[in-house]
Amino acid sequence: MLLYIRYEIKRILISRKAKLAILLMFIMTVVMTVNNYNLSKKEDVYGKVYLEESLNSLKIYEWVLNLDKNRGNIYKDEHECHEVINQWKSIIKTGLQAEQDHDWEKYNEMNLLNAIHEYRLAQNYKPQNTYDYKYYTKYNKEVDDIIKKRNLSYINVPDLKHDTEELDVLNNPDLSVSPFMDAQYYARLFDKLLDKNLAPINHYKVDSVSIIFQTLQNLVPLYGILVICLLAFDSISYDKETGTIKNLLCIPNMRNYYIFAKTIANSIVAFLVIMLPAALLSLCFGLYDKYQMLFYPTLYFKDGLTSFHLSFNNIEVMEKMVENGTLYSSFHYNGLIRHSLYGGDRASWTAGRSPDMSLDYISLGKFLILAMILFILFVIFINSMIMCIHTFVNSKIIGLSMSLLICILEYITTPVSNTSPVYQFHPFSYKTATEVIAGTSSYPFLTGVCLLTVLILVFQALTGLKLKKKDI
Repeated sequence: MLLYIRYEIKRILISRKAKLAILLMFIMTVVMTVNNYNLSKKEDVYGKVYLEESLNSLKIYEWVLNLDKNRGNIYKDEHECHEVINQWKSIIKTGLQAEQDHDWEKYNEMNLLNAIHEYRLAQNYKPQNTYDYKYYTKYNKEVDDIIKKRNLSYINVPDLKHDTEELDVLNNPDLSVSPFMDAQYYARLFDKLLDKNLAPINHYKVDSVSIIFQTLQNLVPLYGILVICLLAFDSISYDKETGTIKNLLCIPNMRNYYIFAKTIANSIVAFLVIMLPAALLSLCFGLYDKYQMLFYPTLYFKDGLTSFHLSFNNIEVMEKMVENGTLYSSFHYNGLIRHSLYGGDRASWTAGRSPDMSLDYISLGKFLILAMILFILFVIFINSMIMCIHTFVNSKIIGLSMSLLICILEYITTPVSNTSPVYQFHPFSYKTATEVIAGTSSYPFLTGVCLLTVLILVFQALTGLKLKKKDI
């Protein structure tokens, strides 16, 4: 069987169609990489917007303090407040200057200090919803450990709001929690970046690892599916036309071996055709950056690996939060639009702005391993489905048309942004593996693995039953 798999892989790869598919994927990968590189020059690195927002907030606090002083409302800790604001502003400005100088160690350090200041400020305010507070502050202990580890216990931020009427807009219940959310994610991220001596990134960052990620993210969902369909169809049609299937079925016990071997061979070829161009470019970049980004901390849907629970990224829960007053509006939460690993913080909700506390940090290398597992299962599923279709349909044109039509319709009807619980049982909901691992999609990794595995076995069984009848 192994000899047959090796023979099939070699036969398909040396074919003109496979070479053309590899060339097209290579061109698309290069175009995508060049486009991302140009866009990365225009986008801020991660954390810069958070620094700017903190600076704007401090300017508002300072303005209100001066306004109250002119009104005769002088607070006992006014001098302390101004002193902390000035120190804090100095930290932020140092961080922004470090970003311009590309001094990433200093930039990471200032972002960490900014996050700790935000964390200390948030501790002044009593939460209005105890349950939400416990849920959204689950990583506070880790932040406290970071403070101890880096000897930052001296940082103390007084109440800068003083319940003044100009800041009533900030008394929303959500805001008693959101500073903790921001501080937890940002403090933990920049602490890890300091430990690993890594520079922050933005959404379009181009490096040895981002090429793999962006291929899974942007090229696989549509182009990859079409490549899998066409290669699998061509391979099975070749066996029909040459009589290979009938000859193999005459050999005892070869029927089941053929189905399995054919599926594996087609899947390996499809995987190589899709990922080989990205792998070659990744190797070139890796000689320069030494694959350091494999250790970059990124968010992933932690609970999705061990449970069938949907991520918090769904419309119903979000709307309920809006009704309860614990979330601004639907505009402020539409899931992780772009992940923290290759996502700048200009998205509506990103690493530091996601209400889903089931998200946690993982190294990018482990993230991609999980994404590859799901992607490989999806490739095998597509090949099993197409093999089943071509086993039941004798017409070459009808079989190809059905395969392409099904895949395209499924692609269109299961967008990543679809958060309906029903779609978790739809195999094409897992076409973008990176979205599933990161939690952008509501559907858990475990559900995807189980669903795709079951469907693979079902299609393999149906194909075997049809071949037994020798009606092919």
